Amino acid sequence: MLKKLGAFGFLVVLILSLTLSGCFSFSVPDPSFTVEGVEDGQTYEQPVTPTIEPGKGTTLTITLNGEPFESGTTITQDGEYKLVIVAKNSRGKETTSEIEFTIELDVPLITITGVENGGYYWDAVTPNITTDGENDTIVVTLNGEEYTLGTPIEAHDRYTMVITATNEKGKSWTVTIEFEIGAPPEHEIGIGEELAGFQPASDSVVLSYNTDPQYIKSGNGSLKVEKDGNSGHGPRLNRKGDHPDWIDDWSRFDKLTVWFYVENVDSLADNALTFRMYSKPQKDFGIAKSSLTDGWNLLEIDLKALVGSDTDILKDMSSTFIEFIIRTSGGKETFYMDEFKLTMSDLADQ
Repeated sequence: MLKKLGAFGFLVVLILSLTLSGCFSFSVPDPSFTVEGVEDGQTYEQPVTPTIEPGKGTTLTITLNGEPFESGTTITQDGEYKLVIVAKNSRGKETTSEIEFTIELDVPLITITGVENGGYYWDAVTPNITTDGENDTIVVTLNGEEYTLGTPIEAHDRYTMVITATNEKGKSWTVTIEFEIGAPPEHEIGIGEELAGFQPASDSVVLSYNTDPQYIKSGNGSLKVEKDGNSGHGPRLNRKGDHPDWIDDWSRFDKLTVWFYVENVDSLADNALTFRMYSKPQKDFGIAKSSLTDGWNLLEIDLKALVGSDTDILKDMSSTFIEFIIRTSGGKETFYMDEFKLTMSDLADQ
């Protein structure tokens, strides 16, 4: 047994020694990349869009005529160009490639304003399309149908617009852009002086409109919630017909957020808050006291996680109402709530 262990130990030491000496090492791929949209030595009569993709474990530094260049950028000006690509792997091995090409435009140069490729809009858009030639003809299709320039696009949908411009020589250039029109990135369910749409869930809850600036997150007022005892109730927000800002379709939104003010967090029970959606089936989202602090707290309810596979709930909220259940440690307590908003987290930067 000892002999076996001794042989094994010798083998481990041998492998470590070989590794440290460089005789035995893990393989690291050479730096690599692919280039599409442009070739060395070519002359182009229309704009080009070089696309450079790094290989596994490769980082790239790209310049065009000595200036930093972002892969996927369309080059639209006449001239001679040198694209330099420096590729490096994790071990510092480096390779450089140069691609020289020329652009001598013989096609109309298309300019698009009012809409951008990849854009997301929540208001109507009216694309404006022009070319650099007075007698160029422009043909535009929108989702495969003929589109008349100057027509506002309003309906919520994903769009593909194809623009083809042709000059007097019969030379053409085609540009394709994609964009979407949908719900705003956020929708606020406001708090009015008459508290339309808000109601207490039980006699132990009293709601009123607060105008004390200390307890307002933004705007002119907030919702004041007086809670007597530890009953599992709180303010309810009613469906369309009761609240003027209620919308039926929540499916585009990721979160419901609301600011919640508590003077002393110790006045709350350990299972402090529950957001309840009175849907079929009922959905609950709990918020523990340990996640709250004295003063204002931003509550974020992940709607997608809340409904899970029951995604149809969010598509039709016309017959649903919601409640913020507040649990105290006993006695009469006062809380404030403000800025009830539906938000789209993935579009916050647009």
